[in-house]
Amino acid sequence: MQKMATRSLDEAWTLSVNLLEGHGCAAAHVEVIASSVAAQRDECHSHGLYRLIKQGARLPSQRRHEARHLSQLEGVEIPAELHEELTKLLNAVAQ
Repeated sequence: MQKMATRSLDEAWTLSVNLLEGHGCAAAHVEVIASSVAAQRDECHSHGLYRLIKQGARLPSQRRHEARHLSQLEGVEIPAELHEELTKLLNAVAQ
C-alpha cells in the first residue's frame, strides 16, 4: 500500500503557490493551477496536487521567462491585419 502524507488545504495551497511562483509562472497562472488543490480534498487526485507534477513539464524556461518580461515592457507585435480583425470583433461585441 502506498504511504500517504497529510497536509491541510492551506499547506497544499502554499506549497502550490511557492512552487509555481518559484518557477516564474505568471500570477494568473499560479492562481488557476494552485486552486486545483481543492480537487485533492474532493479526492479527484489527478486534478489535485498531482497537477503540479504534470505542470512541471510546462514551467517556463529562462528564455521564455525573459521573453515574457520583455513583452511586458515593450509590448508584442502582431500583423496589422490581425489587429484590425480583432478590433472589429471587439467593437461588434461592444455594440
